[in-house]
Amino acid sequence: MLVDLAAYGRIPSIPTFVAFIKLLSRLKINQVHLYIRLSVSPAWQLLYTVGELITLDRHCRDRGLQLVPALDILQPCSLADLDQYYPVFSSLLPCFSTATYIHLGPCLSSVIFNGVKSAGAQQAFRRLRSCLGLPGGSQESCQLQLCSNTITNIAAMLDQLPPSVELIDYGFQADYPFQDNGIKLARSGCSRSVCTGTSAWNCIIG
Repeated sequence: MLVDLAAYGRIPSIPTFVAFIKLLSRLKINQVHLYIRLSVSPAWQLLYTVGELITLDRHCRDRGLQLVPALDILQPCSLADLDQYYPVFSSLLPCFSTATYIHLGPCLSSVIFNGVKSAGAQQAFRRLRSCLGLPGGSQESCQLQLCSNTITNIAAMLDQLPPSVELIDYGFQADYPFQDNGIKLARSGCSRSVCTGTSAWNCIIG
């Protein structure tokens, strides 16, 4: 389950979110992704405090769920500019009890894919790991989920991605071609998943 924490959206209160986590646990959902768009400002940017975020993480962990950071940034940004996000990420990621799975949103994924094209995969993912504060040897132990929608040439790009990368296909339109995209990614052998939005479920509440 992905929950968008955009300040202009509908942010549930902590008691409501905890009740939601309990319900997801009963439904055997095992991950909750918190989608967070960040600027380079060093100030805390979430509507939840550090303590509230840690509380949510604890409630998830106690009920067999993993609270996953789904990080995104404001564009424009290049691979060389990514280091300026280190203070932001380093203050946020310790709120999550596990760093074995990190979800990158469309804008941040685009920066990485463009970096792979211009500087090569090794340098692009080294810069990403540095920006996220991950140890240099943790690329295999930390699963990275990137948005496949931002790849212009999937066939050429897939061979360069490390095995720790999983691709996610975002779709919010009722007629989004999930099947066609899924077939292309399946033939690549790359680990993959889908993220369906409101219209894709063909109802107003998604």
